Amino acid sequence: MNPKVIFALKVAAAILIGMCVVILLSVNKITSSIVLTVTVIVIFLPIGKSKPLKWGRVAFVLVVFALVLWNISTTDYPANYYNTGFKFFDQVLHIFDGFLKNVFDKRLNR
Repeated sequence: MNPKVIFALKVAAAILIGMCVVILLSVNKITSSIVLTVTVIVIFLPIGKSKPLKWGRVAFVLVVFALVLWNISTTDYPANYYNTGFKFFDQVLHIFDGFLKNVFDKRLNR
């Protein structure tokens, strides 16, 4: 694959992960934010042509995202506050609602 395309994909991933870090930091999910920041650094580390290191990086990124998903799943939210029928989606809405409240002093329209 073209090195410019790979670099562009890494930059896009870093931007998306950075936005997630800002949202998680605003609602005091510090552990997830730190782990995601380390993930961005690992994504940009030069590896060369070593296949084991490339697969190690992929495994690390997958484990990090699993940890972040687990951290989000431990989020407590008020009963009957969000009721979409999917508990994890309700927790994500609660986190995003906290971000909107902390940054813009607004809440989601419910």
